[in-house]
Amino acid sequence: MPPDKPDIEALSGLLTRVGPKKPDKDALVGCLERLSSQRSFLDYCTRHGIAPLVYRNLKILGLKTRIDGRVWTKFERIYYRTLADNLQLFQALRMVAREANRHRIPLIVLKGPALIHLVYGDPGVRSMTDIDLLVRPPDVCRLKEIVTGLRYAPVPFYPDLFQKGQTVLDLHTDPINRSRIEARGSVIRLDQDRLWQSVCPLPGFEPLLMLGLTDQILTLSVHALKHGYQQNNWLVDIAGCIGRLQTVQGWKYLQQKARDSGAFRPLALTLFVLKNRLDEELPAPASSIQNEFRPDLLERLLMDMALESDMLQLLEPLTLLRTLKGTRKKVTCLLEMAFPRPEILAQISGLDGPRGFWSSYLRRLAQLVGMAGKYLLAAGRTLWRRPA
Repeated sequence: MPPDKPDIEALSGLLTRVGPKKPDKDALVGCLERLSSQRSFLDYCTRHGIAPLVYRNLKILGLKTRIDGRVWTKFERIYYRTLADNLQLFQALRMVAREANRHRIPLIVLKGPALIHLVYGDPGVRSMTDIDLLVRPPDVCRLKEIVTGLRYAPVPFYPDLFQKGQTVLDLHTDPINRSRIEARGSVIRLDQDRLWQSVCPLPGFEPLLMLGLTDQILTLSVHALKHGYQQNNWLVDIAGCIGRLQTVQGWKYLQQKARDSGAFRPLALTLFVLKNRLDEELPAPASSIQNEFRPDLLERLLMDMALESDMLQLLEPLTLLRTLKGTRKKVTCLLEMAFPRPEILAQISGLDGPRGFWSSYLRRLAQLVGMAGKYLLAAGRTLWRRPA
């Protein structure tokens, strides 16, 4: 383990708190003084998408003088670059909203802008790579015509992505992309009608909508699980939403909704990662979920190995396999995860046509074989480092 890793992880946990409770300043100073390289801390924050938030919180806490001048300048540049990019995305979002409203197409904004309003209150602290919009299936063709009319061009291989300059729109008809992985839809069954009924306005972007708080937590948990909890910014998003769920009744509703939709295991895994990686203080009602489900050794190993670079994420397939009933469904799920449909395989490889399909198939096979070797090596290293 690199010598600075414990202090870097502790610092990132303390400096990504988004609730009213301020972190222990003495503990922060102690971690900073023990670092042999503050540049390593900056690199960690950048890789996990939390650098702008860390910069804002360091500034609020008056810790600028504790940071190396060159490192502070880089933190500052990331924050203001994020702010400028997000303001540009907001402008594009308002244009799309105006045209969609003119054609009476309701839209739900997923993730970015909704989370900036719900959790952060500062457009400079949460980066966005695109704008995710949820539309009802009957309206998706009309919405594509609208964004094309606004001079957005479809992205090759991705029929639901549209780009103009640096702005990318990602159109969804399902908040967890069940159409991409059918096995995901067999396990997690969010009721779309109830989801649309529980939306609320997105302030500052009317008439755009955002998901209700429980749907935010569940969909974000499924998304983070899909990526193996690889980046801390997704965890901070969820922690911020959880912090707004104040009542015991709200937690009971979340727990029941997770059971009804098949998302209980993703929610429980997410709570485990929040507590163990970010050292997040979870509300007391969360303990009933944690007491009912605790990840086993294999799941914890996959969480650790998800942080290794260039690794296929296996935590979601494992979760789906353990939830699906029947050997046939499990085998179908494995095959679908290993060798997706031709259009999905084309997206992964960037190759199209009959020749492209077979080349993609061979590349995927080689990737899986190579990944198996990487996982065996990573598992060996993780087990070796893990205390007895």
